[in-house]
Amino acid sequence: MQLVLEAAGQVRDIDVNVQVPDATIADLLDALGHRATAGARGIVVNGKFLRDSLRLAQAGLHDGTVVRLTAGSSSRPSGTVSDGPALAVVAGVDAGHRSSVRPGRTTVIGRDASCQIVLQLVGFGAALHRRY
Repeated sequence: MQLVLEAAGQVRDIDVNVQVPDATIADLLDALGHRATAGARGIVVNGKFLRDSLRLAQAGLHDGTVVRLTAGSSSRPSGTVSDGPALAVVAGVDAGHRSSVRPGRTTVIGRDASCQIVLQLVGFGAALHRRY
């Protein structure tokens, strides 16, 4: 599974291959080398804090999930896009990208460079309109 890791102000793609059915978030943090060095006791996924004792199979992780390392139980990690609605790309070359959208305002998205949010879907070609 390919995840997007946000830690220490940096964002990077990681490949995770879970071979142990009972693997926990603590195991993931250990494998990333962040458990002790960053003081992480859990992760934040979609604004929700997940404790390190939670099994990965129960965490709802999938390709493109943005995982933020955190040292506390805050559901509002630093570096979030906004407190309001956001468009989150969960798969493809833009996986992990989040863009704030403003309620009551039109936001143009699509593959055209003139869009406010430009999406790149490799392999979809014309299936993705230039502007939505």
